[in-house]
Amino acid sequence: MKKIAHITDIHLEEQFSIDNGVKAKENLEIILNDVVEKGINEIIFTGDIGTEESNELLFDSFKKYNLNFKVTLGNHDSFDEAIKFYNPGLPEDRKELFYTSEDEYYKYFFLDTSSSEISQLQLSWLQNELNTGKK
Repeated sequence: MKKIAHITDIHLEEQFSIDNGVKAKENLEIILNDVVEKGINEIIFTGDIGTEESNELLFDSFKKYNLNFKVTLGNHDSFDEAIKFYNPGLPEDRKELFYTSEDEYYKYFFLDTSSSEISQLQLSWLQNELNTGKK
């Protein structure tokens, strides 16, 4: 059976988190240690990484733990920063992080909401990609 950990809204190094005593870096380490301890080796991270400078920290953390990961961007994220550290094979002219991933039984869809909406380009792409025999 496939086990996937879902992590979201870590908000690394953001001033609001710091001002409110949130230790986001430490929390991320606790989460990733727990994921590994439970034998989970795949993560879906669904956005709100934190400051632009924290992108490298997040992606390096996933790699440090040797985890397979997929990422979508949220309204606090920057495509231009995230793409420096994570590119699942996007076309060079793409300016949004949307893509699919498949396994034997399922097709997974990842959309980008870093602009606070789903663009018409993504919606058209999604309509085409939904034509699949997989769940």
